[in-house]
Amino acid sequence: MGGSFGGEAFETSVPLFLILELIFDHPLVGIPVGVAVVFFLVWTARRVRDRRFNQIITRGVQKQARDRLQEVFKKIKQSDPLFDPASLEKRVRNAFFKVQDSWSLKNTEAVRPFVSDGVLESWLIQFEFHRSQHIQNRIVDLRVHRCEIVGAEKTDVFETVFVKIEALGRDQWTDTRTQKNIDGTTGAVAFTEYWTFLRRPGARTKVSGGALEGQCPNCGGALVINDKARCGACDSLIASGEFDWTLTAITQDVEWRFRENRQEVPGAAVFLVNDPAFNIPFVEERAMVVFWRLQKALLDGNSFALRKVALSEFCDIFDKGLVPLKKHGSLSVGVCQTVNVSSGDLLDTIGVLVKWEGVPWTEEGGGISREVGKKFFSCVLKLVRKKGTKTDQRTGFLSLHCPGCGAPEVSSLQSVCDHCGLPLADGSRDWVLADVVFEDPVSPSLSVHPSPPLLQDPVGLLSSLVLVVMADGEMAPKEQKMLEEFASLWRMPEGRVRDVVSACREGTLTSSIPVGQPESHRWLESLADMCLVDGTVDPRERALLITVGKSMGYTPTDVDLYLRRRRTQLYARSRAHLKSGPAS
Repeated sequence: MGGSFGGEAFETSVPLFLILELIFDHPLVGIPVGVAVVFFLVWTARRVRDRRFNQIITRGVQKQARDRLQEVFKKIKQSDPLFDPASLEKRVRNAFFKVQDSWSLKNTEAVRPFVSDGVLESWLIQFEFHRSQHIQNRIVDLRVHRCEIVGAEKTDVFETVFVKIEALGRDQWTDTRTQKNIDGTTGAVAFTEYWTFLRRPGARTKVSGGALEGQCPNCGGALVINDKARCGACDSLIASGEFDWTLTAITQDVEWRFRENRQEVPGAAVFLVNDPAFNIPFVEERAMVVFWRLQKALLDGNSFALRKVALSEFCDIFDKGLVPLKKHGSLSVGVCQTVNVSSGDLLDTIGVLVKWEGVPWTEEGGGISREVGKKFFSCVLKLVRKKGTKTDQRTGFLSLHCPGCGAPEVSSLQSVCDHCGLPLADGSRDWVLADVVFEDPVSPSLSVHPSPPLLQDPVGLLSSLVLVVMADGEMAPKEQKMLEEFASLWRMPEGRVRDVVSACREGTLTSSIPVGQPESHRWLESLADMCLVDGTVDPRERALLITVGKSMGYTPTDVDLYLRRRRTQLYARSRAHLKSGPAS
């Protein structure tokens, strides 16, 4: 072994010896060659170091996610010994086909046991849009490649799981009058969705199945749900999260991001003193119900759909045409997030930011025709309730049912329950809509949310990026290419940049841009952290960061220094976590 070692040392030292000899004997040639070799060695060392940095960061981030997930699973099993992630994934996979069939058939009976009112209402409103156009959407040739829990959380109020579903299917649009295919994809297309399920901490896994399988999660019998969302056999409240998992959100891949339910919202702590059951998921569920009722009112052309979820003053303003909203089809909500909470002498107030996209519809020839091109919108729903009102933990996901008798709400001129006469729209029972506040895309109103949280959804960032880049009204081809590459890196649909740019030029893009140095700094850091999510920054992402940074007064050196500092922090954190060993 000694001879072999000496031989290797001699062989590896020959090139260095020859270079030194060349420098001394022929300096005009040797010195440039020596400098080139030094630069090459330094460059190689940096490449090796960067590769190691990236590997450590990637492994560390992945391990942190796995450990965090396993820790939550462990906590859930302490109160529910039969809970098994693999079994739940199998249940969700089967439920996925039920949901797709319900969508294609426009019949929600099979999924009513495990779907919240907010999700259900979004489907019903879109079904009405489709009927008005004599069209039907189906997903055919459906296959699921993967169904995996990618996030979980346990609080005193809820247990939450986020399930990533990777599937393949063909989108088909049919004219219901002729039964001819009019649009859709010619072949199967891969798509990814994230499903959010919540349940109350006291819920228990049933060996025989539960709501997702069409069985009562309390008595175990076959579910026949009455109009009050209760089991016909044992009278248990179904789809409330009390006994089994309830589907509360379906989010597309490009719009999803993990966000904890325990997020801090300015002013929320004050509510908990007088209303211990107050929680953000119920608020945002209610906001989604209100949002979709608002869309139905726009479709109907009157406020009937709002009469039980909005103050009478708002309904009157709506009927006078003073609410600056138009009807849209192909609606998709990207963000629904509570941004502020306040308590007054008479009313409690909550602001919920909603970002959505849709295709405008106009009246032509007695019918509704769709315009080409998606538009992007952002507004804050101002919800109020009377001071002293308490949250009902059992009916939070059934907010379109009367809290008194449990009957489903129906559209009418009445603001009271049509069955028992209980007032529903005065804020004495639940949150109701008081106003819709729109942001100015150039000068966002700070009164909407004085300290806006950084929403790191890719679509929202793309919209803001377009506003920043097009501050002078124009976009250079190079800038357009960078934005398209950013959209591609984040798996946004083809044509998304074109639609956002078009909306910006028309003045209909209502995303906000940072105002002032502190906010610009936070916003740019948010974008940089988003690019650094896997520990590396793609050259195309760096080019975009530098371009945006310049428009905010930052030099390329400023951007690079921040990226280097953040990578170092991520590396140190990941390395420490890898050394900590597996989660116990």
